[in-house]
Amino acid sequence: MALALPNVEDGTTERGIAFTIGGRLLVCEATHKSAEPNSFVFRVSPQQRERLMASHPEALYLPDHYAKHPAVLARLPRLDRESLGDILGAAWLFIAEKSLRKKRRGARKARS
Repeated sequence: MALALPNVEDGTTERGIAFTIGGRLLVCEATHKSAEPNSFVFRVSPQQRERLMASHPEALYLPDHYAKHPAVLARLPRLDRESLGDILGAAWLFIAEKSLRKKRRGARKARS
């Protein structure tokens, strides 16, 4: 599903499955000891995280280790395809917007 989104690349490493946009992490396997088995970390804004956690309370969680990061963890076995698409779409928007802002800043600096 991730690779079907625009500009998403397979960023899998020896540490696990990951997907990126322009080198920025979109989603990856949760490898920290606080993560439950079969969990993935999705990069989302704090506002998106609140909305998503309210919409998918049984599937999404946030261990203390990840609380200061723009992320939410998902228990993949508890997500249906539509819910996974919702979370992945929110992550894609968050990272794509950040990448676009970075490109715009670079273009402004080049013109200066």
